[in-house]
Amino acid sequence: MPESAGEHKHGIFRRILLTGIEFYTYVWDFFFTAECTSQVILHDKTVVITGGNTGIGKETALDLAARGAKVIIGCRDTEKGKKAAEDIRKQVQDARVIIKELDLASFSSIRKFAAKILKSEPRIHILINNAGNIAITYLCS
Repeated sequence: MPESAGEHKHGIFRRILLTGIEFYTYVWDFFFTAECTSQVILHDKTVVITGGNTGIGKETALDLAARGAKVIIGCRDTEKGKKAAEDIRKQVQDARVIIKELDLASFSSIRKFAAKILKSEPRIHILINNAGNIAITYLCS
């Protein structure tokens, strides 16, 4: 085989390899290093987040509070919710975070939560249904 043909094969291999690496990097950045770059200010906006006391919900509540929104967190365990609200207030000066009890496995709890929100808030601007729920085959409430 002539020397130039071997160099040609290596050149093609390098291009394919580099293209693959670029594609992999793009996919990795798109799915795993995504960051919200929005600078929207949410003063005078009310946000309701279910399951906002832990995980992604808590981080979302923190970000929205930092943007000036009034954040209402609905969660089953109000003690954990109060702890999450404390954490948010430590990180965001003047954060408006309210904790309300909400158990999505109980229609009664859902109705009470909704009634409290309707009574205290003239409008909900953003609703984030974040609370996890297990699959229940049969439930009476």
